[in-house]
Amino acid sequence: MGGLPTDRTIYAIHSHPKMPQRLLAALQEGVYRSEDAGKTWQKVEMPVASHVVAFAHHPENPTRLFAATDKGKIVKSTDGGAHWIQQQ
Repeated sequence: MGGLPTDRTIYAIHSHPKMPQRLLAALQEGVYRSEDAGKTWQKVEMPVASHVVAFAHHPENPTRLFAATDKGKIVKSTDGGAHWIQQQ
């Protein structure tokens, strides 16, 4: 699992049924994204300074995602989790 810390707790992991090779993982250090079913991971920049605790996706569109943080914030991605913006 290149790029994903293996000695840390994963708080949430997520995939969309239409794109099972794309994974998102929430760790204390931040959110990581894989496009190859977990073989490699890239850390994703998040717009809020808190920990993601849950992910949700649009049922038909695998590029639309939401993440909830431990501080009560919601962030949204429209590109499959590569970039995120804070919801108002």
